[in-house]
Amino acid sequence: MSKKFYIYLITNKILNKQYIGSRTKYSGNPIRDSYMGSCTTLNQDYKIFGRESFLKEILLEKYYIGKEDLLNTELEFILKYNTLAPNGYNRQLPNQYPSFYMAGKPAWNRGKKTSEETKKKQSDSHKGQISWLKGTRGLIHPSEETKEKTRKSLLGKPKPHKGHPCSEETKEKMRKPHSPMSEESKQKMRKPKSEEAKKNMSLSKIGKPSIMKGKKHSEESKQKMRENMKGRIPWNKRVKI
Repeated sequence: MSKKFYIYLITNKILNKQYIGSRTKYSGNPIRDSYMGSCTTLNQDYKIFGRESFLKEILLEKYYIGKEDLLNTELEFILKYNTLAPNGYNRQLPNQYPSFYMAGKPAWNRGKKTSEETKKKQSDSHKGQISWLKGTRGLIHPSEETKEKTRKSLLGKPKPHKGHPCSEETKEKMRKPHSPMSEESKQKMRKPKSEEAKKNMSLSKIGKPSIMKGKKHSEESKQKMRENMKGRIPWNKRVKI
């Protein structure tokens, strides 16, 4: 029993970059099919530009008996629209890697030879193109145009503080001393803790190492501490009247 398939074209409306794909497992009208391809680089751009920046068009719907007809039809449209990388999102031709499209099934073109006409079309489509894998080690690097689009999309959005200098106004606020503590707050701090509170604090520290254990102050820290203590009476020395 013959089955139906359709060929679709997805266009990035910002970069004018296109992708050709085929679809067999669907029901009803292909126009209402929400499937948008499984291409890795295409899905990466969905995240960058948003799905609303892409247009899907149905180019053909027909019946087929074997995979050979489907892959040959897809190949014709890839060559027609010139969607091979780096011009488009398609990374390979279906007849070059049939096992990729027919996992677990015998290759449809095993024992067959590519016609001279098809070879010529493939050769012409690659003229002047740099391999999409060259210098990438299998990774897809965004073009300068894509980078610029991404930068523009981030304009006006708040940036994290990390790595960004403080304004002079903020620095001035940080330099100002804190407001003096109220007498009420001081009195609360002077209020002796109950025996129960002391016991709970003691129990909470059991088994926990000191935060300074095994650490040493740098000479710079020691010097700052000395300057900070100048003119103060040590807490463990009694003052004779």
